[in-house]
Amino acid sequence: MTSSPRSAARAARGRAAAPRAAPVAGRGRRPCRCSAAGDRGAAGARDSLERTSYTDPLTGVWNYRYLQLSLDREIARCLRHPHRPGGAPGGQLALLLLEVEGFEEIRREHGYRRGGAVLRDLAQRLAMEFRETDVFGRYGGEEFLVLLPDTDAAGAQQAAERLGLDGPPALAAAARRPRRPAGHNRRRRRLPR
Repeated sequence: MTSSPRSAARAARGRAAAPRAAPVAGRGRRPCRCSAAGDRGAAGARDSLERTSYTDPLTGVWNYRYLQLSLDREIARCLRHPHRPGGAPGGQLALLLLEVEGFEEIRREHGYRRGGAVLRDLAQRLAMEFRETDVFGRYGGEEFLVLLPDTDAAGAQQAAERLGLDGPPALAAAARRPRRPAGHNRRRRRLPR
């Protein structure tokens, strides 16, 4: 048995030399000793991380990234299946964009912490109102988006009425109103020259 200079030095000091695992094909790493339970744990951790990356940290509902992925998936599904077998209409998708009016006043009066609690409570209550197949998430600051697969305009109007929202006239008025990008101030300050 040959010994390395390091193990000889340990033996000389009275310590037993610790056995070393053989490096993997020139990488200098020890071989992986994974078990089936360890693989399941890694998959569970990966799923947990993925879910965390798609969840809004304040409200606990889906975030903008997940809404975009879901919207792409639903549009592709609608294009793939324009009509269902038996003549039933398929490929329908409705969207509801919900904006909380007066939220800025709540934040100004009660602060960001209380405003966040109000937003979280509202999001959790709204999430309970939709079907399991619907996708509900936070679109922006105080805006929420609901994807309603296999729902026509009448079904979307019923969902909006169930929430106590106005029907399409309010949605049409909101669509006509020009929107400023986030962070855009009404007045631009000119810098002194």
